Amino acid sequence: MKYSVGRIVPGKNFDVVGMSYIGAPRPNTAVFITKKIEHLPDALEAVSECLVFAEKSIVVPKKLENVHAFYFSDRP
Repeated sequence: MKYSVGRIVPGKNFDVVGMSYIGAPRPNTAVFITKKIEHLPDALEAVSECLVFAEKSIVVPKKLENVHAFYFSDRP
């Protein structure tokens, strides 16, 4: 699987090639974050260019928004 993130999050120009878990993220993968596990986004500091599907109520540090593509929804 290879998917262009710019199709979902305008302005982001990289591809994701699979899925990973937010507790052990891998670069260039898609991950999901819900309110229940919102404390785990710090794990994203060790990787780059992830497509992150996150619950709307989650506050994301600016430094992570610059490195990853976040797509916020009511039900990620």
